[in-house]
Amino acid sequence: IRLVVFLQIAYCPVGLAQVDSEWSGPQPIQSKALNEEKSYRVLLPPGYASKPEQLYPLLLLLDGQKYGDIVAGNARFLAQAGEIPEHVIVSVDSDNRLRDFTPTDSQGWEGDGGGDRFLAFLSDELMPEVERKFRVARPRILWGHSLGGLFALYTLYAAPELFDARLVNDGTLDWDAKATERALQNYLNDKSVQTQFLYFNSSYLVAIEDPELRYFETLSATLQKHAPANLRWEYEPMPNETHASIPLLGSIHGLRA
Repeated sequence: IRLVVFLQIAYCPVGLAQVDSEWSGPQPIQSKALNEEKSYRVLLPPGYASKPEQLYPLLLLLDGQKYGDIVAGNARFLAQAGEIPEHVIVSVDSDNRLRDFTPTDSQGWEGDGGGDRFLAFLSDELMPEVERKFRVARPRILWGHSLGGLFALYTLYAAPELFDARLVNDGTLDWDAKATERALQNYLNDKSVQTQFLYFNSSYLVAIEDPELRYFETLSATLQKHAPANLRWEYEPMPNETHASIPLLGSIHGLRA
């Protein structure tokens, strides 16, 4: 426990403070798809201004107000270590996760099932604005945690051309009786799967004995059975993490993958 507390004190404040001071934004964008104003922040590579001809891959982070600094700090650190390329990082704030990140209207919940509208916001409004303002190119990477991870997986079959890689961090993949897994299987059986990469991890939920809650393993089995060769994927159980802690280490593993 002392070691964990020390690492939290020694590592997190310094790294996050540095990233936090370099964000551009928040920048407002009036969304017709959501009928409200959204905001996003942008973190540019350190040498962006001095390399006017260079294009950069795009890393889009969901739940930016909570995880933007953590994931961006990890991406910046890995790029400085030469393990991954430098990215233009866009962090999107969320204020209605249940509405925006759920792809179906599930019984027992109210105000959910707006994933299609949030997807329209990303594809028709946010991405065109980011491409107009910043020097971004392929690949595009989407990172999401929990419900954000559910939405990231949803985009794999709902808008496969929008992103090249999805990093699903302990996604809520049991949503609506695993509706996303069933829809993904239908997409995989369609034989028109685009070249993609999918990484997903899971925390302490891997130790739960109830088979109804072992939805990470069933998704892995679905991919093993149905995924074509051009859908590269990796599943990583992380049983020593919790749902709250897994974004820190899980984002490092996902970016490396």
